[in-house]
Amino acid sequence: MAKKKKRDTEVILWLNIYFLIEKLSAYVTLLSWKKMYKLDVELNFMDYVFTLLTFEEYRNHPTINIYQSISDTFLYENDKKYYYILRNLINEHVNKFDIDFQREIYTTAISYCINKGNQTIVEFDIEAFNLFRESVESSIIQENNEISVSVFRNIVFAAIRVKEFNWAEYFIENYKSYVNPKFRDNAVYFSLARLEINRENYTKVLDYLQLINYEDVWYQLGARTMQIAAYYKLGEFDALESLLNAFKMYINREKSLTKPRKLTHLNLVKYTKKLIYIIPSEKTKIQNLRKEIEENPSIVNKSWLLERVDELSKSRY
Repeated sequence: MAKKKKRDTEVILWLNIYFLIEKLSAYVTLLSWKKMYKLDVELNFMDYVFTLLTFEEYRNHPTINIYQSISDTFLYENDKKYYYILRNLINEHVNKFDIDFQREIYTTAISYCINKGNQTIVEFDIEAFNLFRESVESSIIQENNEISVSVFRNIVFAAIRVKEFNWAEYFIENYKSYVNPKFRDNAVYFSLARLEINRENYTKVLDYLQLINYEDVWYQLGARTMQIAAYYKLGEFDALESLLNAFKMYINREKSLTKPRKLTHLNLVKYTKKLIYIIPSEKTKIQNLRKEIEENPSIVNKSWLLERVDELSKSRY
């Protein structure tokens, strides 16, 4: 009788653990959808689950702890302590899980860090890179022996943001074969151009950009933005002006672009043109241009423009 009671207790425990994991998994998915699609919905069906989570027997279960921690990063995204709780759990437990769940955990943590990095919280640029590097080194990043184009580009960008240029180059060279051959060349050449523009090798940037197929609007916008920067830094102002005129025409004609996205790129064209027509001695014009750029919220590559204005203001000629 005692053995049966013990067995029944264990069965109830494991059923509850299974229930908690399934509920938490679904909850995390819904939280993710709510954030991604900006859904105005209340998720008030978890009270019983949260009550169970307070019981001692469920507090140290790795899968439950991971899911609970992921949900906390969604619920309290402005409190970074919940990310670091998740990070510690990753360090301690991630190798205990199957590859698909490992990928899910890393993807969630990386997404959080990229979001914070985009808010100019520099520590999360470093975190994003470290998570990407770990996922690459442990082969978590490959799904069905393939790395998606967006993930490939994001990994390179994460390395560049923290100036890990050599690692970025190593990754491109050694992992490009995992990108679908249909999309590989564009992903590789664009990533190499992005790497070289940060190394200030502007001629190489232009060489790589010439190899890109521009049927994809995303590459058109990203590559032309880099081309503008390269021509400017090389002092190729005639070529730059021709590019700006052609780019403006392309933006206005491209029907797939939303009005806000068109505006951000048209403003880049507008302010770059203003830059090339100002001479360093026109200090008032330079100050006014900087103020205008600073106050305009709709500019792609805004930090690059401000850097160029500051260079002009410091120049003596």
